[in-house]
Amino acid sequence: MGVADSPVACVRRALDFSMTEDELVAAIKERALDPKRWTSMGSHLRRAPLPPVTREAANAAVRRLGFSLPPLLSRLWVEVANGGFGPGYGLFGLEGGHAHEQGLTLVDQYLQDLDDPGSEVLFDGGWPKRLVQICDWGCWNVSAIDCSTGDGEIVDLVEGEMDYERRKGLTFAQWMEAWVNGERWWDVGGRRPGDRFTSAM
Repeated sequence: MGVADSPVACVRRALDFSMTEDELVAAIKERALDPKRWTSMGSHLRRAPLPPVTREAANAAVRRLGFSLPPLLSRLWVEVANGGFGPGYGLFGLEGGHAHEQGLTLVDQYLQDLDDPGSEVLFDGGWPKRLVQICDWGCWNVSAIDCSTGDGEIVDLVEGEMDYERRKGLTFAQWMEAWVNGERWWDVGGRRPGDRFTSAM
């Protein structure tokens, strides 16, 4: 199977990523306010998304990181909520928002990942610069944004697999649009083109 015929490529062709950013933000906000659908795990997350942050708080996070995040992510923090909604158990937020299970914000988790010598077991040379964890799927499986790419490619980090890093071939915006449409992109590698997951919708 060639790259063009991979399961990810086939499912991408089956979807129509046609929303403008404003339309996408509005659609995300609508789903994020629905307790039954605000994460891919549905009502398993009992805590509602937290109030949005200020634009200055979002800008301060970027300054701490030292590089840009996808603009859509900053908009979601400012216009929707400080994490706690979206794929997996919800996007990680900033100070006072939805945190990694160890209690770290998105920025703090990234800085800890960079300093963690144990990451050399997973990546040659340690944790990749600009690879930022964005949500948790449980059992130490997470999705991350590769901010070294122009639009922020989504990368799944799969616990217990030899090939720990699984690239989606989707930008952050496409990944969020897929979520709005009821897709569970963690599972896409084992799917047939056109399949839908109903349990997360």
